Amino acid sequence: MTEKQSVVNGWEEAYKSQALTGASSQDVPFLWQERPIPFLEDAHLLAELRRGNVTRVLDAGCGDARNSLALAREGYFVVGVDIAPTAINLAAERSVRTCHNRVVFSVDDISDLRVAGPFDLVVCADTLGQLADPSPAIASFHRVLRPGGLLLFNVYSTQDGTFGKGTPVDSMSFLYKDCLFKYFTEASVRMLVADWEDVEIKKSTWVDPPHGDFRPEPHVHDSFVVLARKGLNHARQ
Repeated sequence: MTEKQSVVNGWEEAYKSQALTGASSQDVPFLWQERPIPFLEDAHLLAELRRGNVTRVLDAGCGDARNSLALAREGYFVVGVDIAPTAINLAAERSVRTCHNRVVFSVDDISDLRVAGPFDLVVCADTLGQLADPSPAIASFHRVLRPGGLLLFNVYSTQDGTFGKGTPVDSMSFLYKDCLFKYFTEASVRMLVADWEDVEIKKSTWVDPPHGDFRPEPHVHDSFVVLARKGLNHARQ
């Protein structure tokens, strides 16, 4: 099995298991939670995005739409992509049910995006750490952003409450329920965006509720949250 097949299977099974918890598609709860990831509720960050003339947003690794729908409520036009077809089905059904007309969903691989863009902002929440090598995804984000566009993502630190859970792959990576979880130091985060401009890295800590059968207990997340800008004259193949 290839790395990509393993990633697809792990997350597909997680979302399929969650889908079975509802009596119908309308009753399926969010796998993570209904509210967006906490840093997307940060007033300072939202104001910074507005100053960046953001209209078109790619939610890369959108899962079952918690962040996509929150971004749409903020007035952005959103394309949500995920590698797990069940997640995209749940997201699309939820969007139609709640009459969100500013967001569309598609199955896609963030490491080799088919969606063309250009986008003003790429948001990648809780997703880059599921890749053994996040660099191809970072390159894909760079390609689909307009010159001067923004990239916003987070990755877990070694202080995260889930660090060490599962089978060790190496000192910074663990396989948990067939899904990879990779953790980062600030130095390794800076390497990911070494050729981007106006890089800001902040720490963010929050308590997450249980996630169905996937993580059935409350847990603390400790993340590096990164905002970076694509250069106006910087092209990458």
